[in-house]
Amino acid sequence: MARGEPSLYLKLDGNKVIVEGPATEDEYRIYGPLEYDGVLSSQASDLVGWLSIAAGTKRKGRSRVRSESEVARLGLDVFQLIFDIPNGSNTNTLSDVLKKVLADTSLENPPSIVFEGPWYALPWEALVVPIEVTGRSAPAFLGELAVIASFKAREFLPKEALFEVDDDLQIVSMEGQSALKHCRKEVEQVCDFSGANIAPVRVLRGLRRARGGTTDAQNCAAFHKIMNADCPVEFLHGAFHSNCPDQAEPFAIDLDQDYTLTSSIIRQQRAKVENTNVAFFNTCQGLSGAKWHSGGIAGYASTYWRSQTVVASYCEIDDDAACDFSSAFLSRILPTDDLIGEEFGRALYDTRREMLLRSGPQRLVALTYRLIGSPNTQISVVQDAA
Repeated sequence: MARGEPSLYLKLDGNKVIVEGPATEDEYRIYGPLEYDGVLSSQASDLVGWLSIAAGTKRKGRSRVRSESEVARLGLDVFQLIFDIPNGSNTNTLSDVLKKVLADTSLENPPSIVFEGPWYALPWEALVVPIEVTGRSAPAFLGELAVIASFKAREFLPKEALFEVDDDLQIVSMEGQSALKHCRKEVEQVCDFSGANIAPVRVLRGLRRARGGTTDAQNCAAFHKIMNADCPVEFLHGAFHSNCPDQAEPFAIDLDQDYTLTSSIIRQQRAKVENTNVAFFNTCQGLSGAKWHSGGIAGYASTYWRSQTVVASYCEIDDDAACDFSSAFLSRILPTDDLIGEEFGRALYDTRREMLLRSGPQRLVALTYRLIGSPNTQISVVQDAA
């Protein structure tokens, strides 16, 4: 179901889950109670922690083997905490609704599931759906069964999923520590897409702390200038290390070995992105940040940088696997050969399933990427008739 309304729409409202979609009956639209900030939030944090080990760069051997089993265990636990909640009459659960949705679709024609509210940054893709719900011969990750998207509030979504640009798509790529091979490789991959329908990629690099003092003002001025040039950014790409240093910061970007650009600095220096855009941040912890509610750099971009659709990873990820994921995903969504790219949601789903067939960190990295915004977003190039 690539277009139109999602197959299943789940909104967290207080301790109730409001359900919409063709698989729901009018009397079965409210489920609960669901205590989000207790065991559920804790278990979800543990799941992301183990997924970071399984999909990250640093762990090998037995640690990685154990992490994959822990991801499977916690993925099922979190699924049951959410989907086993009943409706008001206790006649069915969210699992029953999901089972009906999956029965009417296939891996080639997947359903689309959208999550709204404060739980939008939960690791939905890594939840494990049991056999009795999948209707298949084995449990499966939710991310390999469905197109998944999430956002804080539906009213902030654009009315049109088609993201139209004039003549050529304008891309700005933010490069992190230039000494790191994978950052350079990632940016070079993006630059290779320049050509028909895509303008030469502008790269923001070299932001660093000068000897003897800070350069926050100069760096933010460079950021503001390249984003809002004569041809403002329309596709924002990032290849850098990202983290959340404390509870007060939604994100911090490691742009050089001795320079970190934080959300506080960006706000203080009024470094803005003035043009509506779509974004892809191929960085560790680009989504979750310190708290599920903060959203990391992805949540910040969707709120303050006018990014109407954002894709980012919510945990630590292997550098080489991240580059492979980026290449496959961008080749689908960017309008390279045609005037229109694939829908973000379906492109993310297809890339995820492709990488889940691999082994090692290449496989589970596929579960860590999330789309914030409409799954039907497509980049369309409108050429000048003259």
